[in-house]
Amino acid sequence: MKKKKIYKVLKGLTIVETIMTIMITTIVMGGFTYLFARLWKVYGFTIETGVATRRATHALDDAKDAIIKARISENGSYPIVSADENEFSFYSDYDDDGVVERVRYFLDAQQLKVGIIEPDTSQKPVSYEDETETITTVARYVVNDVIIDSGETCTQYQLASKIDGSAGNRFTSIGMARNVKHASQYYFNLEGNEFSTQVTDDGWVLVAAGNRSTNEASYDQVSNLYYDSDNILNSGILANFTNIEQIRVQATNESWLENNLPHDVVTSDSHMINDIIAFRTFGHTSSDDATWECYNPSDANCADQKNRMKINTGSESGCGSDDLNKHLYFSCSNATGFSWSLTDGPIGTHSEQIKKNNRGNDINLYVRGANESNIVYLTATKTPCGGKDFTGDDGLCYSEQDLINAGAVCTDIDGTETSQRPLFTYYGDFELLGDFDHDTILANKLTSPVDKTKIELIRILLNINVDPKQKKGNTQVETFINIRNLAAKKSTSSP
Repeated sequence: MKKKKIYKVLKGLTIVETIMTIMITTIVMGGFTYLFARLWKVYGFTIETGVATRRATHALDDAKDAIIKARISENGSYPIVSADENEFSFYSDYDDDGVVERVRYFLDAQQLKVGIIEPDTSQKPVSYEDETETITTVARYVVNDVIIDSGETCTQYQLASKIDGSAGNRFTSIGMARNVKHASQYYFNLEGNEFSTQVTDDGWVLVAAGNRSTNEASYDQVSNLYYDSDNILNSGILANFTNIEQIRVQATNESWLENNLPHDVVTSDSHMINDIIAFRTFGHTSSDDATWECYNPSDANCADQKNRMKINTGSESGCGSDDLNKHLYFSCSNATGFSWSLTDGPIGTHSEQIKKNNRGNDINLYVRGANESNIVYLTATKTPCGGKDFTGDDGLCYSEQDLINAGAVCTDIDGTETSQRPLFTYYGDFELLGDFDHDTILANKLTSPVDKTKIELIRILLNINVDPKQKKGNTQVETFINIRNLAAKKSTSSP
């Protein structure tokens, strides 16, 4: 008789048990993931704060060394140039090369920066030209504004933002283009007139671009301008170019004359600037006989470049003006001068060959505006607005969390305005108790406007905060600089 086999049935998880297991596992993993993310964020914040604080400390050490070495300038000027709450300018051998530079420490858009100007010894007396200043950022996340503590109510925030010239964040003046870091196509909105054009890495804004391979009677007026296009920005756009400082005319590719010599000249002549804004020929009358300079003064043919732009003021017949897109520049009655004309018209004394620009050049017209900061500020005040608590000066409504998340800084607590903590504080005659100790200095604070001849002690204070929405308190970095001995370096001339 055969034995009967017995099979044991093993029970598994039911569907409900499986679902519950998955849910519990998911919740646990989610919790671990959230905890890890929070720890990583806190760790990253701590590391970034440490780096920013260390960099600020080094910056103040360098500033202290430079200020202690302050001395009479190369032209005999007083060692201190100016002393304000957020800017201090002085003369010092900053880089230890035996030459006295003009040094400027200042606060700009929550960054501590230093500007250095080398003396121009080719002139007598020696000069320090502002346009040659080299600026370097030495510390970031400097929020010398009051950050509220817990329990206090912020009634006003200020938010700084940067306009970068992108399609969604357009420059609102041509002067903002002076802040670009690289050449590219940038976007503008001037009084409601939107356009884009090329900007060089040193802030020259393209206005007209020629192409030697074509032969049209006039340039098309456009709102989006590119190189080699035979186009010009339209007259309505140019009418808003009200802060032009300089004009630049550049011939590219082949030479204006023989031997591949360049033609690249600039002028600041106000009459010519007004002609461009009015969309008419510039360089057609004696009043346009401007002083031109070479873009690169070291060019071997610099004198020739300037002479081509000269106007024969004794003979102005046939030198009338026209629309800018037909006749851009005309060196009136200068037979060998520069002409940028596209068709016959009021300007008719030059040969067709020069008018058509058959010497093989693409010609570009640029302008450059007065330097203007591309940092803009929004102020939001605690006033009910569309269901939110704050009203911005842009007319929009914000919640406090909106502002904090965007990095806004509190500037008003409980209705009491909180002024920015100064970067620099200046003191006059002070008494030392024992050794030089910050805690035992009894100093006389100098009030604004500061008399620079009375400064004997300087305090520099940096409040560092890499992310105010995470941490309301700041990390303070400060130093005191005793310049009492500066008296020995003072000029005998009037400061």
